[in-house]
Amino acid sequence: INPLLLALVYFLLVGILYGGKMTAVNFAHLLVTLFAFYFVSNCITGGASSVIKGSKLVMNQAFPRALLPMSAVQTSYYLRVAAVDRPGVLWRVAQILSEAGISIEALIQKEAPEGSETATMILLTSVTIESRMSDAIAAIEALESTRGRVTRIRMEKLDG
Repeated sequence: INPLLLALVYFLLVGILYGGKMTAVNFAHLLVTLFAFYFVSNCITGGASSVIKGSKLVMNQAFPRALLPMSAVQTSYYLRVAAVDRPGVLWRVAQILSEAGISIEALIQKEAPEGSETATMILLTSVTIESRMSDAIAAIEALESTRGRVTRIRMEKLDG
């Protein structure tokens, strides 16, 4: 019903702008185009969301992973975070990852060089979905204590 109502509104608006020179053929073209657009749009959106919702099932099947939307890709990550060297910063980064459902497998915190207040944290995460990692990184970068962007490297398994 949405394309039909939208076509009617467009037909009336364009008819008013063109001084009533719209015909039934113009309305039919407009209606067919809107129905086609909505059909294709809903198919693409529905297909992508079904792949994302069933990501565990999809990842167990043998097909080219390049066909997946990037937000559905599951992998572990290497993260490098530059932050102010003070108590609580590492805890806050770990809390953000935890809230996103991301586990830390390994962690190294490099001491700040002499004369600098910025330390570097290197984290290796467990396997997680790209969309979760993107949200977590955005939250980490928004912290007052972080400096610059978080470096993210996907760690792909090459064993097939």
